[in-house]
Amino acid sequence: MSPEEIQELLRKAGVSEDQWKYYTASSEELPGLFGFSESQGKKFGELFGGLGQFDPTKTSEAYGAIEKYGQQQTSDIGSQLKTGMSGLSQGLMSSIGSIKGSVGQKFGGFGARQKEIGRQRTGAYEGAGELRRQRDMGLLNLEENLGGRRALVGGKTQNWSEKLMNLVSQIYQMDAGDTDPKTATTSGLLQDDIDKNINFPTGTGDAYAKDQLVSYFQQTGIEASQEELENYISLYSQAYKASGNTLSIADWWKSQQAGG
Repeated sequence: MSPEEIQELLRKAGVSEDQWKYYTASSEELPGLFGFSESQGKKFGELFGGLGQFDPTKTSEAYGAIEKYGQQQTSDIGSQLKTGMSGLSQGLMSSIGSIKGSVGQKFGGFGARQKEIGRQRTGAYEGAGELRRQRDMGLLNLEENLGGRRALVGGKTQNWSEKLMNLVSQIYQMDAGDTDPKTATTSGLLQDDIDKNINFPTGTGDAYAKDQLVSYFQQTGIEASQEELENYISLYSQAYKASGNTLSIADWWKSQQAGG
């Protein structure tokens, strides 16, 4: 699959764009996204086999099966309506023919026969309306069914990154002090990417705070001098750690503006 196709697949599965890099990175590239040291990277490689590389083909096939099922069911519902309508039409024509052929018998004069024909037509129209209602209800139920199936596939796809982050958390907790402060980085690491219990290696907190601040300021158009930025990095890094690694940059900045 092309990168564009994989991105569209992830978007369909409800995976946020900031998570795509984890799904598209190779097993060799993933350790670099989390600032692992050499020994941490080795441990990650040993444990990653239990999770395995994300396979977009399986997700694509799952969605394809859902669409195929939906098309078949839609066709069946349409066929049921067509068959029902045909039955009503044939029944109406048969009833009208019988009424017209009963001169002087059951329905009496011309007026009585016309009245009965009108009653039969009304019944057929009502029957057709009920068939259409059943068709619409069937399509509505089908769409709900398909939505549930798509959500299940999306949930399984998103679950892959959750398992990945749990693995990353294990690596940090097993070897929290082994990362070189000079090389540690959380490039691309986002607020909700890692469970709050992760103990970031020394030096990683400031790198994370800088990454978040610069990204947030760029997105919101906030300008700050280098001195101000360094001060913000230090303050946010401390606040983030004190919150148990849960404080978002947006909430922290709001508190700063409110004098917190």
